[in-house]
Amino acid sequence: RCLCCSMRVRYPFHFSLHFFSTETPSSLQCKKKIRKKIQETYQYERQRHPEQLNSNLAQRGINVYMDDRELERGETIEPALWKAIEETRNESEHIEKIVEYISYKRSIFLPTSSKNLVGIDSRLEVLNGYIGKAIFIGICGMGGIGKTTVARVLYDKIRLQFEGSCFLGNVSDGFAEKDGPRRLQEQLLSEILMERASVWDSSRGIEMIKRRLRLKKILLILDDVDDKKQLEFLAEEPGWFGPGSRIIITSRDKNVLTGIDDTKIYEAEKLNDDDALMLFSQKAFKNDQPAEGFVELSKQVVGYANGLPLALEVIGSFLYERSIPEWRGAINRMNEILDGRIIDVLRVSFDGLHEPDKKIFLDIACFLKGFKTDRITRILDSRGFHAGIGIPVLIEKSLMSVSQDQVWMHDLLQIMGGGGGCSTGGGGSCCSSSGSSTSSSSSCCSSSGSSTSSSCCSSSGSSTSSCGNSTSSSCCSSSCC
Repeated sequence: RCLCCSMRVRYPFHFSLHFFSTETPSSLQCKKKIRKKIQETYQYERQRHPEQLNSNLAQRGINVYMDDRELERGETIEPALWKAIEETRNESEHIEKIVEYISYKRSIFLPTSSKNLVGIDSRLEVLNGYIGKAIFIGICGMGGIGKTTVARVLYDKIRLQFEGSCFLGNVSDGFAEKDGPRRLQEQLLSEILMERASVWDSSRGIEMIKRRLRLKKILLILDDVDDKKQLEFLAEEPGWFGPGSRIIITSRDKNVLTGIDDTKIYEAEKLNDDDALMLFSQKAFKNDQPAEGFVELSKQVVGYANGLPLALEVIGSFLYERSIPEWRGAINRMNEILDGRIIDVLRVSFDGLHEPDKKIFLDIACFLKGFKTDRITRILDSRGFHAGIGIPVLIEKSLMSVSQDQVWMHDLLQIMGGGGGCSTGGGGSCCSSSGSSTSSSSSCCSSSGSSTSSSCCSSSGSSTSSCGNSTSSSCCSSSCC
């Protein structure tokens, strides 16, 4: 009879696996599982147990418990025997494990949509430098700047260097769901270990992560973390994982990474003008360059988006195959009305602010962008806003920045806050549809053109608000203006 047969598993493109078995073909086809239970061992069998049998069993993947003639009276062989039984796998289980592993590896080589992304190379170059210097790497920046995209590309490029890897997307959304922490822990363990992991509760999940991964070199991406407490359930410190591991965290808030040892933070940058024009053209014209007759119009849109990839993609897709008059009409409305998809992304950080910090953001958006930091601090402090606390919070959440002692804000954030079209009130999300500000201190204008308040003063002590019929002013004294 035939004692050797082969089973071939084919995958398109890359892999062909051959398995040689000592089982008969009929046993493979029927997938019969042979299990033997040893219930008793007698002295006679113990003395005549042949070494050859041990060797043959070991070759078949069956663990052997070697009975000890010097076993002390009262000692039990049960723990060692059960360990040998539990760790024994028959041939079909070994094959299933190999196929599962190859399937996972094969997915790495499949084409991904992240290839040939505009402006990605310079970002990857910086992050690759960080990979060799720190265990925790933060990718921080405002919404829509491309944090998740660059994290995904980096993950695809380097995950083969690790024993296990996992990309956990939308962590903040996952925690908001019922039983979210436990579900994310299960996903983390299952993907890294490449086997089904069951976590009973999040507290046990923490201990499982520590126990199962403390000796493994792993790559873990935690995307969109918005609260430091979320890391306590998934990756609180480097000691949870084996030597050489890397944990990459994307967040709008740099504060989530404070206090963690061995950390590097990469500030995601907006696209330069050339890359921005190319990305916009790919969406608006399905080409790397604008079509003839659309060059100047395209540059206007690129200037409006100010290097924000999300805005370039959304507006470019909207303008695809539209006429020049339609383009001009859309451009004329851009400073008044933001696309809802852009606002949804930009508002996330704003909605997470405490009320006093929201007021500071709105006043800066409407009046104080470009002012010196100390001047803004004096103005806001005079109104009881504690700018020394609020301004660092806005910087940490990527809602503003300070350059050469001047406060700056992305144009689209300013429009969202109402500062880009104050005279109409159409563009600012801080204004309600009725025209009244959602904040009592907001400098937004209603559609009628009246301002509820103003915090910014000119040197003469009068309001700098451009609102047409301002009837009130909280103008400060000349000492703070």
